[in-house]
Amino acid sequence: MTHTKIRVSGVSVSYQDRDGQQHVPLQLVNLSVRKGELICLLGPSGCGKTTLLNLMAGFQTPSSGSIEIDGVAVRKPNPRHVTLFQEYGLFPWRTVLDNVLFGLEAQKIARDEALRRAHAILATVGLTDSARRFPRQLSGGMKQRVALARALVVEPDVLFMDEPFAALDTFTRHRLQDEIRTIRQRLGTTVVFVTHDFDEAAYLADRVAVMSINPGRIAEMVEFAPDTTFDRRSRIFEERRIHVFTSVANTFGHAEPTVCKTSSPPQNASPKPALEASFTAS
Repeated sequence: MTHTKIRVSGVSVSYQDRDGQQHVPLQLVNLSVRKGELICLLGPSGCGKTTLLNLMAGFQTPSSGSIEIDGVAVRKPNPRHVTLFQEYGLFPWRTVLDNVLFGLEAQKIARDEALRRAHAILATVGLTDSARRFPRQLSGGMKQRVALARALVVEPDVLFMDEPFAALDTFTRHRLQDEIRTIRQRLGTTVVFVTHDFDEAAYLADRVAVMSINPGRIAEMVEFAPDTTFDRRSRIFEERRIHVFTSVANTFGHAEPTVCKTSSPPQNASPKPALEASFTAS
């Protein structure tokens, strides 16, 4: 039986604005994330996917419901659970190497061991030759790779990623997606990944939670057959893309989550109208 790493049970978030109007970004969300899997939260702007990630990471508290990681209630951020944002968050006065070392220093890891781990992760993300550079001397893609290295070097138990590649060019984004797949397979890290990009979700995820809007909820769950060998030119990737597009098209109108598996692709799907209606705001 697969161990449940993260459990979200009946979580809602609501608030009242200055005019007294009630807003419900999330309503009765239930989600189980398995140990070692990468799950994507996919949906248009305003569907609550970042709010849900922040709740799981401990940056926000729900209005109702509960969130547990390894059976322990989430009440605040945990140093074993690392979050990677769109913003790089690098220290401009530190070199690439020193930025990566920061988390290890906070953990009081011995200097020799910290250097070994930092150099190893820089090699993994292809930044060995840039170790002595400062952030101002790096491209956007290189900065995001430093941020990724800094997150991974502390060997997090859970990695939360909030659209980390959204601002990057396609070439760099694809390279970093490839690195995420490779690193996750090697380390077995549990990853929750927020995106509004269908192809990104299809390429990276073991499962995709498609979220609807007003209020935000998980409307449909796409579950892929296990396979780590496909690439973007393969038939498997195309089938995954079809399932993601079809699930988004089906999302609006489902009151309860359903499961769509890649073993039997839906026939005669026409996702375009629903996609246009649901993702206009993104």
